[in-house]
Amino acid sequence: MRDERADPSTDVRRFLAHMASEVPATPADTERAVRRAKRRLAITSVVAALAIALAIPAGMLLRDAFRPAPAPIPLLPTVRAFTVEDLPRLVLDDEQQVVGLLGPGVGAQLRWFEGGPIRPAAIASRIFVDGRHLQRAGMLHASMAAYVRPSGAVRDRGTTFVSMAMLFPDAEGTARGLAIFAGEGRDLWADAREVAAGGLGADGIGLEGHIGGSPAISFVWRTGNVLLFVASQGQLTPGQMRAAADSKQERADTLTSGGAVGASGMSSG
Repeated sequence: MRDERADPSTDVRRFLAHMASEVPATPADTERAVRRAKRRLAITSVVAALAIALAIPAGMLLRDAFRPAPAPIPLLPTVRAFTVEDLPRLVLDDEQQVVGLLGPGVGAQLRWFEGGPIRPAAIASRIFVDGRHLQRAGMLHASMAAYVRPSGAVRDRGTTFVSMAMLFPDAEGTARGLAIFAGEGRDLWADAREVAAGGLGADGIGLEGHIGGSPAISFVWRTGNVLLFVASQGQLTPGQMRAAADSKQERADTLTSGGAVGASGMSSG
């Protein structure tokens, strides 16, 4: 019969059984250790997230600190719409000022001829567009001032200077009115050529040529809700007429920025 004590495998089984009986099935501290590890992992994750969240704004602040400051945006001047009360101040209705603008020479010989409000139907007899067409485009009111050289009128080949201001409800209306001048306003002209009108309002038209055999120059432009016009027939030069146009635009700028313009058109206050 085989002696189990002499069998080496029996010794091994006994040794393993003895070792197994000494190791507890579930260590007492294992669950607590796992919980502590989970808590530490959760705390570490929260701290890391907060660190990242704080680091992003800090980085943006550092970036902005070294970024050049943007250029300041200029404030636009306060402007207002023109009214019918402004029209007399937007025509060159002061003889002394007109002579100062257009003189010396023929300009100094001009004298006031007529002025004030003008009906649309009468505009065609003063300038080269039909006022009724302007009225259909939205024109509400118009005012004018006319000057002639004492020795004659337009039909006598004298020199005539006309200044006019036309009121519309809005800027879109002035655009329609300007289109009328650009179209039918050229019909009476012979050999018309454009004269630079830059700097006059939003946009405008300058023409030089002949009307009825006499030299003629005109500027018409829109600023805000008014259409402004100056023209001459006779011996005034483009430079003299541009000075008159610039004076009208200066009056318009003064009025829309809140300044006061007297009846003669000069700024006051």
